[in-house]
Amino acid sequence: MAFFHLSFPDIRLWDEGTNADVVASSLEARSFPALSTHEGPFFEKPPLWYYTVEGLVALRGYDPVSLRLPAAVAGFVLILLVGAATARFHSWPASAIAVLFLLACGQLFVFKPNGIFATHHARSADGDLVQIVFMFGAFLAFGAAAEGRRAGLYTGAVLTGLAVLTKGPLGFLPAIVFALHRAIATPRALLRARDLVGAGLSLGAVVAPWHAYMVARFGRKFVDEYALYALVHRVADTLEGHGSAWNSYFLLLKDRAVCCSAEILAAACVVPFLDRPRLREYRVAAPLLSVLIVMATISLMQTKLAWYVLPVYPYAAVLVGGLFDACRRWAAGTTLWPVRALAAASALAIAGVVTAYAGRDARDIALVKRGWMQTFFEGADARCHGSLAYADERLPGDLLYLLRKHRVALGPPGEATCFIGWREDDLPNGVQGVYRRVEVKGHLSLWMR
Repeated sequence: MAFFHLSFPDIRLWDEGTNADVVASSLEARSFPALSTHEGPFFEKPPLWYYTVEGLVALRGYDPVSLRLPAAVAGFVLILLVGAATARFHSWPASAIAVLFLLACGQLFVFKPNGIFATHHARSADGDLVQIVFMFGAFLAFGAAAEGRRAGLYTGAVLTGLAVLTKGPLGFLPAIVFALHRAIATPRALLRARDLVGAGLSLGAVVAPWHAYMVARFGRKFVDEYALYALVHRVADTLEGHGSAWNSYFLLLKDRAVCCSAEILAAACVVPFLDRPRLREYRVAAPLLSVLIVMATISLMQTKLAWYVLPVYPYAAVLVGGLFDACRRWAAGTTLWPVRALAAASALAIAGVVTAYAGRDARDIALVKRGWMQTFFEGADARCHGSLAYADERLPGDLLYLLRKHRVALGPPGEATCFIGWREDDLPNGVQGVYRRVEVKGHLSLWMR
């Protein structure tokens, strides 16, 4: 689910292409610790995911696997952590259901499920899953701190800092949930004030240096683009036309290509309220608070993109595992046969739904094909014996990635055997009668001497 056919399809618009450009441009410009694009400094996102991919590109080359591997590893680790957490909080059967629920959420593994613009997942060149796995690791570490273990507090603080340094302030979620749980938990684990201060300093030691460097080097320009545009405006305004109604994420989760069952997820969020003593336990309260806070936050934001809902899934999976366990307990613990039958049927229905949709997603990944742009460039490169140019000013990120990967020259055809242009364009000035169009695919055309 995480690694098979990881190079399929092509690097996609928009963010995969942008991220591929940032990685290549930063390496070419040697801009470390700052990030760059082919147009100049890049301020929109923190650097940790980009640093990881730059290292992979330097080691194994500039290709889709290098660009997507951090997200794939993070997705794989997240599946293991969700299984381990649910087994610890509930039971091994519940753990299996939680893992299957994750695998059954198509949005975590495929591009544009059911045609919805959702391009960030565990198999894409984006940092979302890397941030989410750091957040979930912090969630588990803070669970140990809730039981009074000091090491969990420091581990959670460091992982929270890494989550923030990967993709921004949503990474603070586990720390916020831990603080809220401490306010409602009874009995409350005793944590010394100096340990809380030490954890805060540990978090700051991870997050602060890069931000301080960027402010010192770029000043107001960095603050305006990184904090005001990429963060504040995203919350208060609609960026790039990505607006929708407040309930759009609830409607999104109803699409079974995105989430296998919004009904099961809703039941998993409601059932804990029927057992008030358990509701204050970290294993129940923390995942529930995480789901509610994320859903409330993204619903109130003006900019709405489908992948903003991704952080919900691991906590939802733990809750779904808990729901399955509750049904098993009710089926085994009552003598009322109607209740017993209903609980047993519910447990079987949950297991059947998540298994069926996990199988669907595995099938979709097995059937994914290579993209047309990649095969077009490979064919052009072979046909033109490497003497190839690209003659157009338009440079979307996915195309720029392929030009870099295949080392295609930018600019007028010159003495090149072939050049690539946009389908609807005429020949560039000065080469009429020299080239003829030999192939058209998608929005691109190949011209040859």
